[in-house]
Amino acid sequence: LIKHSEKIATKLTLKQLDAKETEQLSRFSTKDLQDHVILCGYGRVGQIIARFLIQEQIPYIAIDDDPLRVKRAQSAGENAVFGSARQVKVLQHLGLMKAKMLVISFDDHTTARHMIEHIKLIRKDLPILVRTRDDAFLIELQNAGATEVIPETLEASLMLVSHVMIALGFSANKVIQTIDQARQERYKILHGFITGQKGPYSIASYQGRLHPIFLPESAFAVNKSLSELNLNPMQVSLHTIRRGNDIVLNPDENTQLLSQDIVVLSGEDADIEAAEAYLLSGK
Repeated sequence: LIKHSEKIATKLTLKQLDAKETEQLSRFSTKDLQDHVILCGYGRVGQIIARFLIQEQIPYIAIDDDPLRVKRAQSAGENAVFGSARQVKVLQHLGLMKAKMLVISFDDHTTARHMIEHIKLIRKDLPILVRTRDDAFLIELQNAGATEVIPETLEASLMLVSHVMIALGFSANKVIQTIDQARQERYKILHGFITGQKGPYSIASYQGRLHPIFLPESAFAVNKSLSELNLNPMQVSLHTIRRGNDIVLNPDENTQLLSQDIVVLSGEDADIEAAEAYLLSGK
């Protein structure tokens, strides 16, 4: 009970507020809404998006399950309504079938995945943008049908990278090209990181963990291409290859592993250990 107290309390609270939600939604009319954006969650991120939509005169409707936040937003003249975005019938009441885009701005990958799956059953063509804290569940949400997944920490990192490049004297065009390429490749270069003993991601099971593997001359993987090795079934990703003083970014299936290479893998602990044994011994 203690472990799940927050979820239980939230569920009970939402049940008590069902009547209030129904009352508010019944008063809200979507007949004038067309090609609008539905913002699911009206916290910090949702409100920032709304400000830009207002600036560009793009119609939107925001839904949030915090009654106080919604009341204050409505008092400020903002287009927000109280309710649970987790229910497709509620989203339909907000003009889901006429919406131009839906944005999930709260950080709950499980709920987001369920929402995407249910929405895609009735609006397969609807673009859905999802905000996440990091890239831990990026692939999962993309596979569920999200049009774009925006990891907040990675975007912040890209902004820092752009400032670093400008400070180092790179041209504005080069900076824009580099940042755009990272986005087009769905943040591949930013996926995962090397963990230590400290920090929120020091746990060994974190799926974004990077692990370097040195290939001696006797290693099974030496002189074999990535297509021959076929690491995909092992649930690991090849992040980079360190070859002497060079780093091979985005290696393709034809890339051949050589003696003395350092292969950097991304994945969960057990999968990385199995992949390391395979690369070294073939078993």
